[in-house]
Amino acid sequence: MGDLGVLLRQPVGARRHAIVFPERVPEIIAVGGGVSGAGDFLIVPLNERVAKGSFFKKPTPVVKALLGNDAGLAGAALFGAETAPHR
Repeated sequence: MGDLGVLLRQPVGARRHAIVFPERVPEIIAVGGGVSGAGDFLIVPLNERVAKGSFFKKPTPVVKALLGNDAGLAGAALFGAETAPHR
């Protein structure tokens, strides 16, 4: 399992969620969809957790996606355009 040891644990209610970044470290982590509406309430603690669990001096920044709640819709449209059979 080629996972980098960068682990983010964020308690949510009684559960804990973990994100393990793949071998290639992303330049940025964009939070989109409905959860992006939480804004700094979510983004600030996520940045703190990523920084705490990072092996690097400059951790990967977590930001709100520019498209916010429409990010999933835009991603689905792009995926469909790229994977649809071309005639």
